[in-house]
Amino acid sequence: MKSRVLAWSVLLTAALTTGCAADGTSGEPPVEGASTSSSGSSGSSGADPTDPESATPSEPEVVPASGERLTIATVERDVFGFRLPEGDWSIGASGRTALRDSPEGATSIGAAAATGADGVSLDFLARADKRDFAAITGTKVVRQDNRSVDGIDGYVLEASTSDGLSYKYGSVLGDTSLTVTFEFPEDTPEARAEIESVLASAAWQ
Repeated sequence: MKSRVLAWSVLLTAALTTGCAADGTSGEPPVEGASTSSSGSSGSSGADPTDPESATPSEPEVVPASGERLTIATVERDVFGFRLPEGDWSIGASGRTALRDSPEGATSIGAAAATGADGVSLDFLARADKRDFAAITGTKVVRQDNRSVDGIDGYVLEASTSDGLSYKYGSVLGDTSLTVTFEFPEDTPEARAEIESVLASAAWQ
């Protein structure tokens, strides 16, 4: 799976650095997973906010990961960084990937960035990424709702394979595109919590 993820990132990077088709960057039809307003309905629910029993419980705050920090760079500059969960991680020579072994299997977290994405839409990147990943793995890839990381909206792709869970966040800021990929041997609440903690620690530079 690790080799597939690396090949997947290389394909997307190559597509960006050679220049995306000009007619594919705008005016695209709506696609699955496009985000909607997170502000909720403007109408009143009728609940009394002063009544503890009627108040909507808030989601627990995500604690950012506090392990070793990885910095993701293009040829020109550092563009993004995040921290790993605490644990025994092996950092790749590039400094952009981390691997952790366990009895259940290997977990990997990695990221890639490329320039040349100026004017490219998020939906265009998501479609290209989804198509390439599905072709490489032969697995159904699902685009989930967009999510924000460090205030920047991005797409989310998920795939369940014989190797476990693949989760990918992708975004674009200015002329820079970015992907952060997680690979787990199993889709568990603990794996999902690690994804949230890593992305909570992330920041554009």
